[in-house]
Amino acid sequence: QNFLNIGVDAVEEDFQQAGPISFGDPNQSQSNTTISALADGQVGLGEALYLSASLRRDNSDEFEDASSFRLGLSWQVMPNLKVFLSRGKAIKNPSFTERFGFFPGTFQGNPNLMPESSFSSEVGLEYTPTDQIDIQLTHFNTELEDEINGFVFDPTSGAFTANNLEETSTRRGFELSLKGYLDRLTWSASYAY
Repeated sequence: QNFLNIGVDAVEEDFQQAGPISFGDPNQSQSNTTISALADGQVGLGEALYLSASLRRDNSDEFEDASSFRLGLSWQVMPNLKVFLSRGKAIKNPSFTERFGFFPGTFQGNPNLMPESSFSSEVGLEYTPTDQIDIQLTHFNTELEDEINGFVFDPTSGAFTANNLEETSTRRGFELSLKGYLDRLTWSASYAY
């Protein structure tokens, strides 16, 4: 089950807003282009041990170039039981509304927002008692830096805006996922704590 995928992704975003000028000036036209190179793959390290990796490099005309990655290791302990772990980093750019939105008296965008970055680790078990049922239990730990809070009061304008948080935000917990197949019906359920 060795494989390698390579690709290029291009996204162009355009944002235009026009309206009557009663408080401030809502009229604006913004754009952002991001071109990304990406690769992911998997290689067998033994009969039941697999290493997977993915890498993405974003080149944006609005933000600093950024890299995201994910490394994973999975071990098929028995035919119906797999153990896995992974570590990764992801980047999320602020939305146009967070940066440039303008709603008089309620929200004013912040063009100085920085992208969020998250570092996550997972370890889990996947159990398949039958061909029709799949059960997965995962422990996750994520740290989010420069988290965007879209509900910050700005006393200067008297409206809300968005800001990057200074402190690191942490999310830890467990997720239980169930997936089943019955004829043409596929169902799934999950619970996270």
